[in-house]
Amino acid sequence: MPKSPEVFRRGVKFAKPALAKKENKLLIHCAAGWHRAPMMVLAVLGSMGWKPQDAKRRIKKCRPEVGFPEVYVDSVRRYLREKSGRPVKSRMKAGRDQLGLPE
Repeated sequence: MPKSPEVFRRGVKFAKPALAKKENKLLIHCAAGWHRAPMMVLAVLGSMGWKPQDAKRRIKKCRPEVGFPEVYVDSVRRYLREKSGRPVKSRMKAGRDQLGLPE
């Protein structure tokens, strides 16, 4: 089921001030950590200027078992496009240290 842009808006609204200080860390989690938490991390990184492919690669490196269901990725893409004021397309093509994302 698609996620509302409001879900990501609230998460990013919380995350960005929390990450404003370099010494701060941010933990993003859900029940299993396979879909929803990675989607929120994707939204946070995207709002910080990361390209989706780079963000997904970094997330997958840190937690190899994550999945990126297209319906959730589309939801993140829709949020990021709305945030930027760009038109929303129908499908997406296929603070690192603070989010605990190693090189």
